[in-house]
Amino acid sequence: MRPAPSLPSFQMPFSFLTSLRVALVGSVLVAAGPVAEAQPPRFDPDALTPAMASQRAVDTSPELAALRAEAESAHLGSDGAVIGLVPRLTLSAGYRRLSPITNPPFGGPPLDATDPGVAGELAAVNDPASAALFDRLTRGNADQAAFPVFLNDYELRARLDYSLTAAVLRELPRRRAAQLQATVADLTVEDGARQVALAAQRVYFAAASARAADEVARETLRRAQADLALVQARLEGGDATPAEGLSAESAVAIAEAEVARTETEVAVTTAQLAQVLHVDDAAPLQLALPPTPSGSALPTADALLPNALAQRPELQGLRASEAAQQETRSAARAGQLPDLSVYGDIVSANPNQRIFPPSQRFDTTWEIGVTLAWSPNDLLTSGTAVDQADAALAATQATLRQAEEAVALALRVARARLLATDREIARRQAALSAAEASQRLRVAELEAGATTAAEVLRASVAVDAARIALRRAEIDARSLAAELDFAAATQTWSPAEASR
Repeated sequence: MRPAPSLPSFQMPFSFLTSLRVALVGSVLVAAGPVAEAQPPRFDPDALTPAMASQRAVDTSPELAALRAEAESAHLGSDGAVIGLVPRLTLSAGYRRLSPITNPPFGGPPLDATDPGVAGELAAVNDPASAALFDRLTRGNADQAAFPVFLNDYELRARLDYSLTAAVLRELPRRRAAQLQATVADLTVEDGARQVALAAQRVYFAAASARAADEVARETLRRAQADLALVQARLEGGDATPAEGLSAESAVAIAEAEVARTETEVAVTTAQLAQVLHVDDAAPLQLALPPTPSGSALPTADALLPNALAQRPELQGLRASEAAQQETRSAARAGQLPDLSVYGDIVSANPNQRIFPPSQRFDTTWEIGVTLAWSPNDLLTSGTAVDQADAALAATQATLRQAEEAVALALRVARARLLATDREIARRQAALSAAEASQRLRVAELEAGATTAAEVLRASVAVDAARIALRRAEIDARSLAAELDFAAATQTWSPAEASR
């Protein structure tokens, strides 16, 4: 089986790699050099990074296996297209049984056997039937002479045909079109790998977000249970009101409900992660999140766009498809031209029609020639094919323009969302600091008897809410960094089978 095609990669400037690869994703080793030369991240269940999850998904994806098989088929088709450039050799063997006929005799004065010229011709005749014919001619009985009739006809033939017009103007463009279609299939594999890798990272960060929310929810439940125990102790000592006890009980019930919700979310995202990674159970996997990205180091959208337009495999595939359709159009136009062909023919026949007089033996003859042929029907048929090729080419060009506009929009949206999340993280950090300060103040007031336990409980709930909001924003930033990485085409995911 043909090795899977190697997928194209590129090397971005070091400043961009440090700002986007490390600050945004943190999953590629910059010191290892270009992306194509770096080793794929090894799957580590005890410290699973987003890059590991993506590579695992790419390596085990059945969808990519199907795309690689289709690419292999496209390469085989491009290899087969070279057959059209080879001259056509036709070998044949034939036998015919002819019906009996009687040739009319031919007359004339008898031949002079004493004439040296006639004597020489007679001496050269070896066939018995032909010798008998000439014998009758020299004896003056030409009125009874006739050409012999052979009822068995044998033929061995080898013919070589080569159309110069077809080879140069039709088959060469078709060959180039087939090679370009194979390139399109390779790029489809690469684009599919990028899609699978991005989907894996989305599931990965969703699972991380669910686990973070569950962790905070459980911490909130523990704090609520501790506060309830404290309030109950104060109720027994007469230092708290029944309303504070009911408020504490309500906080525990709310926290328990939140834990139940986050447990369900963790179970769902864990199942999704197991499916995309093709593992039996994803619960034991320990997620190693990369550093929270900072939007301050992001290049502008205009700086990222040229690379995205040049490196996105779906755009490269559309450009290759456009070039293939142009080649197909050239081949169709060649069908309107006269066909210039050369041929060679060698025949061994018994009797051979070119030998006179005919004799019952195998004789070999050959011929070579050149033909120039043209049919008005070809003009009409090829005209329709050219029109169809023009329509397909126009559709691909329009699709390419639409895809380029979509890539530009996706890039700007991903960058804007990451910048917005970066600002949200700053606000969430400020909110958490304020909530923690308020909590400390309420605890001090409670110790001084200036407030109630319910106020302290509300302050604790506010701290937990601010903490989970910050955790979610930080994970969202990492997920959006992966989205921007995808939009900017700064990472190429190659299946392990292809990299070998």
